[in-house]
Amino acid sequence: MKSLFQNKKVKIGILIVLLLIVVLGSIVEARRYYNRQQVQKHLVTAEKYLLELDYEQAIVEYTLALSIDPKNQEAWNALEKVYLDYAQSYIDEEKYDEALEVLHRGYDQMQTEMLQEKIDETERKKAEKEEAAERALKEQAEIQKQQEEAQRQQEEAQKQAENEKREEEKKRKEELAGIYKWEISKMEIMDFPVLVSDPYGDGYGFSVQSGMNEEMQPTEEYTVYVGEDGNVKVNGIEQTYDFAVTDEMKEEYAAYLENQKVFDEYAKMIADYVKEAYFVWNGAKVVLQYHPEYSRVTDCEKDSDVFEGKIVMGRDGFDPLYVTCRVDLSNHEAEIVDIDTRYSADYDDESDLLSLIGQKIEL
Repeated sequence: MKSLFQNKKVKIGILIVLLLIVVLGSIVEARRYYNRQQVQKHLVTAEKYLLELDYEQAIVEYTLALSIDPKNQEAWNALEKVYLDYAQSYIDEEKYDEALEVLHRGYDQMQTEMLQEKIDETERKKAEKEEAAERALKEQAEIQKQQEEAQRQQEEAQKQAENEKREEEKKRKEELAGIYKWEISKMEIMDFPVLVSDPYGDGYGFSVQSGMNEEMQPTEEYTVYVGEDGNVKVNGIEQTYDFAVTDEMKEEYAAYLENQKVFDEYAKMIADYVKEAYFVWNGAKVVLQYHPEYSRVTDCEKDSDVFEGKIVMGRDGFDPLYVTCRVDLSNHEAEIVDIDTRYSADYDDESDLLSLIGQKIEL
C-alpha cells in the first residue's frame, strides 16, 4: 500500500514538472513572438521615417530593433545603410564635417568596415575641398593683387599723363610769355624798354619800364596786357598790335633766346672795351659801370649769324648810356653802332666815347 502511494507521488511530480516545462515553453515562445512583433514594428516605423528622409528617427528605430534582437541581420544592415545614406546626403552638399559626425557616430555604434571606408573617403574629399578652397583663395588674392597693380599703374599713368599735360601747358605758357615779352620790347610806343616783368593775372599782363633818367630810373611805365586771342591793351587802351603767335614768331623767338645766350657772354667784353674810352664829367675821368640786368638783344632774325643788342652802362649808378652793337658770329666780331647819351647829364668831353661808334671788337 505504501509503495503504491509513493509511486503515485512520483507520477504526480513528473506530471507537475512536465506541466511546468510546457508553461515555461509557452511563456518563452510568447516572449519571442512579442519580440518579433516589436522588432517588426520598429522596422516598419524606421522605413516610414526613411521615406520622409528623417534619418535621425530612422536610426532611433533601427537601434531599438537591435536592442530587442541584436542578431537581427535585417535591422543591422538597414542601420548601416541609414548611416551611409545619411552621411551621403551631407556629402552631396559638400558638408563634410556634418557627414563625418554622422559616420563617426555610426562607426562607434557598429564598427563596420564599410563605415570606416566611408570615413576615409569623406576625409579625403574634405581635404581636397579645403585644398581647392585654399588654392582658390590664393588665386583670388593673386587676381586681386594683379587688379590692384593694374589699377595702381593706371592711376600712375593717368597721373603722369596729367603731369605731362600740365608740364606741356606750363612750357606753352612760358614760351608764349617769352614771345610776348620779346614782341613787347619791339613795340613802337616805347623808346627803349629796359625791363619787362613776368606775366601776371588772367591772360598775360606785363609791367614795362622804358627809358632812364639821370638816376637810372625808368622815365616811362606801361601796363601791357595780351589776351589769349593775341589782342593787346596798353594802359587799358586797345592797340593795333597783333600778337597772335605764328610759327614765324616762334622761330624768331627761338633765335632770340640763342642769341641772348651768346650776347650774355660777349656783352661784358664789349662793355670793358667801352670803359677804356676817356671822357670827362665835372673835370674828372668817368668810370663807367656795366649793368647786365638791363642789357639784351634788341633785333635778330632766324638763321642769321648777325643780331643787334643794347648794353646799358652808367656812372656810379647815374647817367645811363645805351651802347648799341651789332654782333657778327660768323666773323667773331662786334661793331659799335651807336652810343645814346640822351638820358645822361652833359659830359665835359664825350669825343673819346663817341669816337667808338663804327669801331669793331674782336670776340
